[in-house]
Amino acid sequence: MSKWLQKSWAYTLGTFLLQIVKTTKIRHQKSILEFYGFKPFDSKAESTIAVEITTMAKTYLKPKLIFDRCVDFLIQKRIQVPSARTLSDLIRAGLQEHKTELIALMGTHLTDKTRHLLDDLFTTPGQPKPVSVTEAIFGITHLLGFSFAPRIKRLNRQTLYLFRSTQEDRSVGLGNRPQTKYINAH
Repeated sequence: MSKWLQKSWAYTLGTFLLQIVKTTKIRHQKSILEFYGFKPFDSKAESTIAVEITTMAKTYLKPKLIFDRCVDFLIQKRIQVPSARTLSDLIRAGLQEHKTELIALMGTHLTDKTRHLLDDLFTTPGQPKPVSVTEAIFGITHLLGFSFAPRIKRLNRQTLYLFRSTQEDRSVGLGNRPQTKYINAH
């Protein structure tokens, strides 16, 4: 038998065995779902859980709570629970959609006067007033009762600079002083 024929036959056999494994897995998964009375997680189930996630994004604070509630919801409806990645992606999309809606609402309904009033609510005397949209978002989400918590990349490698540091700050490793001569020069 030629080497080409051996390789071709081995490839065909390998593909055939892989197909058997896949079909066996699908058949066993279907049997297990039927035995326990669950429906498979398909596009209909995905749209159902997406609606539920959209509703939960408006009331729950943390993605973990939404994740746990989604698992409970799927089990209650007797729908197969998908992989954590699939569920996390759906939750992420739902939260992003809700965030986009909030930002659009703030942009359309807040007048300049209202924005300034909200800025005043979230500043202390002697502190400069916030001027960025980001700071307004922090304030609005705080008023709405949930926290907007962006993730700071490589936080453990960041350095905190304080203009006035106390002895206590320095004792725990905080309070590096910025070089004010460069700040004043620019």
